[in-house]
Amino acid sequence: MIELELPYPPSVNHYYRHVGPRTLISREGRRYRERVTAELKALGIESFSGALILRIEVYPPDRRRRDIDNVQKALLDALEHGGAYQDDSQIAKLIVERHEPVSGGRVIVRIRKRPRYETVTCRKCGRPFEMKSNLAGKLIGVNSPNCPRCPICEGRAKGQAKRAVAAYERFGQLQKECRQRDEMLRMSSNR
Repeated sequence: MIELELPYPPSVNHYYRHVGPRTLISREGRRYRERVTAELKALGIESFSGALILRIEVYPPDRRRRDIDNVQKALLDALEHGGAYQDDSQIAKLIVERHEPVSGGRVIVRIRKRPRYETVTCRKCGRPFEMKSNLAGKLIGVNSPNCPRCPICEGRAKGQAKRAVAAYERFGQLQKECRQRDEMLRMSSNR
């Protein structure tokens, strides 16, 4: 995991500039990218590969009303351009928090690889358990998974297993009775 303290990025409203039919990154946006790239090179940060989790803490420069999502584009593009990761499509989880204003503004970014396993809460018993990250991301929310080992869920699974065993045993008994009937019919027809 790496932690970076970066300058406050320009808003997405000021990040682009329209010149005729073309859309370009504004002078302010280019300067920001250059500053972030220089800081990443000075720290000697190597590019991450694979799925990533980014946690961003935003400290605005003043108390003006700002949309927190307007900060993300310039920041994520600058991190990609600076070589923190190859492509911003690698970001599997993005957490952004706004904090109290700080003179000049700043952004603290924590980048880490997404773990192979994540802690998920069982939807039936509410206990946490670990499951593969690629599955956890798809199942969280309404379709939360059930844990495989908690007593509540295990008890339900055991109950289902017991019912299945009982049904199999009944099926076996019926087969045995059918064979006995068939045997008796054969013996009575042979006489």
